[in-house]
Amino acid sequence: MVAATGLGSGIDIDALVTGLVAAEKGPIEQRLAVRESELAADQAAFASIKSAVAALEDTVESLASADTFADMKATSSDYSNLGVTVSSSAQVGSYSVEITRLAQSQSLASSAYSSTTSVVGTGTLSLSFGTPTYDGSSPANYSGFSANSALTAFSVDITSENNTLAGVRDAINAKNGPVSASILSDGSGYRLMLSATNTGVDSSIKIEVSSDGDSNNTDAAGLSALAFDESTNHLQEMQAATDAAITFNGLSISSSSNEIKDVVDGVTLTIKATNTAADTVTVSRDIGQISSKVKDFTDKYNAFIKLMSELMMFNSEANTRGQLQGDSTARMVMNHVRQLISTKVSGLAGDYTTLSAVGVTTQKDNTLKFDESAFSTAISADFSSVKDLFSRSSGSDRMDGIAVSMNTTLDSLLASSGVLESRNDSIRDQLKGINNDREALNKRFAAVEARYFKEFNAMDSLLSEITSTGEFLNQQMSNLPGTNRSKK
Repeated sequence: MVAATGLGSGIDIDALVTGLVAAEKGPIEQRLAVRESELAADQAAFASIKSAVAALEDTVESLASADTFADMKATSSDYSNLGVTVSSSAQVGSYSVEITRLAQSQSLASSAYSSTTSVVGTGTLSLSFGTPTYDGSSPANYSGFSANSALTAFSVDITSENNTLAGVRDAINAKNGPVSASILSDGSGYRLMLSATNTGVDSSIKIEVSSDGDSNNTDAAGLSALAFDESTNHLQEMQAATDAAITFNGLSISSSSNEIKDVVDGVTLTIKATNTAADTVTVSRDIGQISSKVKDFTDKYNAFIKLMSELMMFNSEANTRGQLQGDSTARMVMNHVRQLISTKVSGLAGDYTTLSAVGVTTQKDNTLKFDESAFSTAISADFSSVKDLFSRSSGSDRMDGIAVSMNTTLDSLLASSGVLESRNDSIRDQLKGINNDREALNKRFAAVEARYFKEFNAMDSLLSEITSTGEFLNQQMSNLPGTNRSKK
């Protein structure tokens, strides 16, 4: 009797094929995943190196510039009287400043009006700006006026639409000239006040009236009540314009502004009040600013060294290693940067030819220690040599400064054709290769899976036929005479 119980349609072909494919494909996929993970970690490690090198380059580039060592600072013995700023062109020095007068702007006021809507008159106001001479009378009256070509004169047409006190104010301000108009209440009425926007005698205001509605351009009625020129003084000079007056190291100087520039090259004085005793302005090199940039350099260098040490470390006792332990590219980058720190810059006069001589020393872990006091002593003693130690850029006959040399090296490391980018390109190519391998693997095992299905389906079909044949034979045999009869 033939029996095939459990065969044919009883086989779970899907699970069987899935298991076989997974058994063959899994180890290969695992190897690709491990390699991909390693490459991704390498890629991240080199990205962090590139970031650290770029940060270091920023500080090195600053120290490689001679402008960094041109930083100057200035102090005033009394900032309530005298402020001071300097540019890099300033020279070291100390100066005595006596302030006898501040520059101020001219202010003129009209007679009082009952309200801001009081009608002044119609006509044309012509405003010009310059230097007046006075006839000595009181109230002030011009005897002459020399126009300042740097200040643009303008005219204002006053019509029935803007002939009030407020209208005249607004019409003047709408011209955006070197004068501002406002209305003040003094308790007895409202006055139009005109104030020069610039200080100094050469910004004084001249006002002429034409086409006055009452046909008289010089009387105190109508628009001519606002005239103030060589022949008419209907406005009251509330404050005369003045120039600033100082004595600078014994030299008398006047200025139309309270900000006095380039009395000496690169020095700007801001006078705020007169003084009874001379104030002192001191200009010196900004060693603190330079020192902070050197400190920033050591900090960025130490960050680079610590990162590289972590990535390249190997602990034999704990059997642990950094991501790039043994990596030749990482080792080369670190060596390129480290070797410049101990360089002696040849051709420099004096004792300051190495970083260690100016307070930047290497510690046991290869990081740098910055002694700010030692640096300040060195740069104060021999500014030129310390400057050249960092920033000298020379021809082939002399050696570049350390910052200049390091900047060149870091530039080459970060360049598109540099080793960091080349290594990154290589990693990207390998990752792309893994993706290609994975695609090829999926295609290959799709074919394997199809073959398995074909083979097992054929087997299933055959087993089904065998099962059917066995059942048929059993049935036929059971029908034979004497079959399955009980013996008595």
